[in-house]
Formats: sequence, C-alpha cells, structure tokens
Amino acid sequence: MDLETRKKISKTMKGHSNFEGHRHTHATKIQIGWSMEGKKNAKGTKWTTDKDTGEESRVRKGLPSGNRWGRRRSSLPEQAQSPVDRLIGTIKLVKNYIEDTPGQSVKSFKKWCK
Repeated sequence: MDLETRKKISKTMKGHSNFEGHRHTHATKIQIGWSMEGKKNAKGTKWTTDKDTGEESRVRKGLPSGNRWGRRRSSLPEQAQSPVDRLIGTIKLVKNYIEDTPGQSVKSFKKWCK
C-alpha cells in the first residue's frame, strides 16, 4: 500500500474507535472474564472519592488531599453476587466453550459443568 493511501486511511480513522457502535455478547464477556482470571492489577489498591467532584479513583498509598475513602453509593452494586449466582444460566455456555475451544485453560469453571 502506498504512502498516500495510508495517509488517507489514517485521516479518515482519526477520532474513531474500531469497536464503536458494537457490543460484547454474553459469551464474549465470559471469555474475557476467564482470560482475566488470576490477574492482580487492582491488588493492594483502595477506592477514594473526591469530595468536590465525586470522581472515583484507586490509590495504592495514602489518601490524596480533598478525597475520602470509599466509593459513591450510586456506583456500588445493589447486592453483591456470589460466583455461583453469576454463573447461573451460563453452564451451557461454559460447556459449549470447553467443547468448541480445545486447549483453553478453564479449570476453575469445569466444576460447574458437571
């Protein structure tokens, strides 16, 4: 592809997301969750909320000035779900995923497929 064509494509794509206007299916969300299993990016962080703007953020050390510990009430889930409650209705998806994708590591979810 020549340079001129690449520049035209670049100009057209500026400010646009490749996934804009699309949504993840429920099965895709499950796959994303499985791939994130064991990741500890948020380990050791705590939620803080800015008293003036209400903006939430995670911090590792100390409370920033003007913030308070915790999240806003409106952003918290109404009722925390157990892992079993989240998997209800997804057993069939788990079975299909395991059958359709050999070699994938889903050890922790195989116990729900029995």
